[in-house]
Amino acid sequence: MEKTEKKSAGKQKQKKKSFITLFFNNISSEFRKIVWPSRSELIKQTVVVIIISLVIGALIFGMDALFSLMQAFFTDLV
Repeated sequence: MEKTEKKSAGKQKQKKKSFITLFFNNISSEFRKIVWPSRSELIKQTVVVIIISLVIGALIFGMDALFSLMQAFFTDLV
């Protein structure tokens, strides 16, 4: 009985090792497929994100100010 238990424990340990090894091998192969942007592309994309964020922030600010004025106007009527 003990021999079969040792064999099954050894197989489970080997499966875990092979799974972990396979997992990290897959990760490293996926990292090799990544195409990193060049410095100039990264700067261009960062500038675009900042500009779009500022525009959307300004739109939200404008809408908030407009709704606040409308609320003040309607509460003054009542």
